[in-house]
Amino acid sequence: MSEGTLGERKTYLQLFAELTSTHKSVSRKDIIRGLVKKLEMEKDVTKADIYRNILEQMHETRDND
Repeated sequence: MSEGTLGERKTYLQLFAELTSTHKSVSRKDIIRGLVKKLEMEKDVTKADIYRNILEQMHETRDND
């Protein structure tokens, strides 16, 4: 994830840190699952928008590969 706001990058890095603390390696699918799980549980609209934006960026970068 190279683009995005500071909040999106911070959220992505926090999620990545959470996943690496429980997994030896973290795949793109692991990150997407983690984001979807957080999005489903999130009540804060601003945070939910951040999760959606990160998912959208991951989808866009996948399309450009």
